[in-house]
Amino acid sequence: MIGNGISDGSENEVEIWYEAQDQFEVLIKSPSGEWFGPVGPGQFIENKRLESGTVLSIYCERYHVSNGANRISVFLSPRLKEPYAGVEAGTWIIRLRGVSIRDGRYDAWIERDDPRPMGRVGDRAFWRFPSYFNKVSNVDRSSVNSLGCGHRVISVANYDEVYQRMNVTSSQGPRPTAASSRRWRRPERASWRPTAFLPRTGPGSP
Repeated sequence: MIGNGISDGSENEVEIWYEAQDQFEVLIKSPSGEWFGPVGPGQFIENKRLESGTVLSIYCERYHVSNGANRISVFLSPRLKEPYAGVEAGTWIIRLRGVSIRDGRYDAWIERDDPRPMGRVGDRAFWRFPSYFNKVSNVDRSSVNSLGCGHRVISVANYDEVYQRMNVTSSQGPRPTAASSRRWRRPERASWRPTAFLPRTGPGSP
């Protein structure tokens, strides 16, 4: 989380997906140094107000209905009623501890929002600020957003014509499927032209 006298008034979400046969518990450390958790499989913390005013929620779901994998969701939310408070700025640490591990792999995503002003509350300006992984945690191999993970979706990369490879500005990564050991690679196509030819989707389309 960033902050320079401007408060983050947006909700910030991290999702961690892992294999159904594994069990992780999660702990969260705030920028002020306080630990929360552990929260184990099937447990949750909901709308816990911290001393900074940040509202913390943690959910550890097993066998998610969409794909059968396990999911940990962490939400950092502002307090948008008196006394108003944005999400605490600084580095938040998410720590996973294995309870029962057979595979050990996991994928973590941050739900991204674009920075834009929300207005002023009292003497403070509130913005929507994006969260991001630090340089140690971030890996380029898993940067596909939620829209690119949908079923029956074709994602298209920027193509670097000079080096004949996918441009570094393009997201990439696996999309977990119901059979969690089988992972589709994204994107499937690349294009260097500013225009694209898309299949018809109207009546009579094949």
